[in-house]
Order: sequence, then C-alpha cells, then structure tokens
Amino acid sequence: MTKEAENGVHIGTPGGMLTGQAIRERGIIERASDSCYRYASYDLRIGELIQPDGNVVLDYVLPPRGIVEVISRERVAVPDDLVGTAMVKTSLCNDGILALGIGVIDPGWDGQISSYLINFGKNPRHLGAGDVFLRATFQRLDGPLPIVQRVSKTDVEIRDLRRKATVGGIGTSFLNLAEELDKLSREHENKRWLTALTYVSIMALILTILAFFMTWFSSGLAGKPQNRSVEQSQPVTTEIDLMRAENAELRSRLAEIEDRLRSIDSAQGQVRNAPKQPGVSSSRPGEGNK
Repeated sequence: MTKEAENGVHIGTPGGMLTGQAIRERGIIERASDSCYRYASYDLRIGELIQPDGNVVLDYVLPPRGIVEVISRERVAVPDDLVGTAMVKTSLCNDGILALGIGVIDPGWDGQISSYLINFGKNPRHLGAGDVFLRATFQRLDGPLPIVQRVSKTDVEIRDLRRKATVGGIGTSFLNLAEELDKLSREHENKRWLTALTYVSIMALILTILAFFMTWFSSGLAGKPQNRSVEQSQPVTTEIDLMRAENAELRSRLAEIEDRLRSIDSAQGQVRNAPKQPGVSSSRPGEGNK
C-alpha cells in the first residue's frame, strides 16, 4: 500500500484533480516545458502578444492601465473525461498584472489558450515570449460522460480570431479610460445643454402665459377706467368738501371770538385810563383817609 493510500488519499478517482505528473503522462500539454509542471498544475507561457492595433509581436511593454492580449505557446488538448481551468498566476497579480477571460477549458478543446493582461500597477511592465501568464489545472469528471463535441483550432486560426477581437473590441487602455472620459464629457455637455434648453422653454412658456393674462386683464380694465374712477372718487370728493366747509366755519368762529376778545381788552383799557371823579376813593373797602 502506498503512503497516499495509507493517509486516505485516493489517486485517480473520479472527480479528483490531476497532479503535474498525471498531466504529463496523459499528454494534455503540447510544446510543454519540464520546468512548468507543478505539483497539481501546469504554468502556461506567452507565445505571442497582440498589440491593441493588431500587430503580433514577441515582446511588449505594457504601460500602466494598458491592456494587451497574449496567446499561449502551449497547445492544450483536453480529454473527454477531463475539464480544465485556467487561473491567474499569483506572482503576476502581486506585480499588478491581472489576466482576464480566464475560466473553464471544456472537454474536447484542442488549441492554444489566450487571455487579456492588464497592468494595474503604476510602472510599465515588460512582457515577452516565454513568460508565464496563466496556471492550468485539470479535474476528472464525475458521473456519466456526455457526448463531447471536439473543437480543434490551428495556431493560425486562433491568431486571426484573436486579432479581429482585439482590433474590433479592445482599446489601448483598460476600459478605454481616455475615450470613455471623453465620451462621458460629451454626453454630460449634451445633457447640460438639453437641460438648459428645457428650462428656457419652460420659462418662455410661463412668461407667455403671464403676458397673455396681463394683456387680458389690462384689456378688461381698459373698458371702464373712467366710470370706476368717478364712482370711487365721488364719495371722497364730497367728504373733502364737507371738511373744507367745516374748517372755514371754524375759522370764521375763531375770528369772531378773537374780535370780541380784542373789544373787551380795549374797553378795559379805557376804564383804567379814565380820570378820577370827586368823592371817589381809590382805597380798598374799609380803608379811610388817614
């Protein structure tokens, strides 16, 4: 009994993950390198790089936020009873390089593996043929096996397909930041002008309605301006005339009173200045000549 069996580990059972040695023995990887086999995986290397403009190169300096597509040097031929998984390489992630478009490698696939690489770091990163960019693992399928439709692509077919996809759908940077920002800026400007135009239209409509009602109200008043003024001013005029009459009467009475007072003062002055008559004493009552 092997050491693995003694520890309860079953090698080669359905649903189990293949070791690197099992991957080698089953011949899943073509154009493989012995140094890329791991304990339970195989490290896929860069074969070619497709620049955003579609040019195929063997090395490329990936700028910050830049994106480039890479095609594996190896070809992967997945047997009908296995399923593969392409995963990111941890060492690349630690350097700020992230692989996209990874996942399941279906049973029956025979061809190269491709992926987009994005530089999330702040410094440019050189990528070249032979650099590791993905890790591939393989598991046995558990249960009845379906009929597998095998798909095989030549290197040239895969290169042409990936070039078309890159040129047609991928920009020079991740999410096409510059293009997206410019697009958002234009959309924002258009929305701003549309909003302003909407407000101007609403204000113009409100002013038109106000002008209509003001014109209608003024025309309604213009038909009877004098009659209403006369009707409203007649009571006020009458009251003012009465107040003026009362004021004139008061002034007249005040003038009469003033005339009477002046007459009385004049009479008293004449009495005080008149000469004394004989036998008339100027002393107070009870006082006699001493």
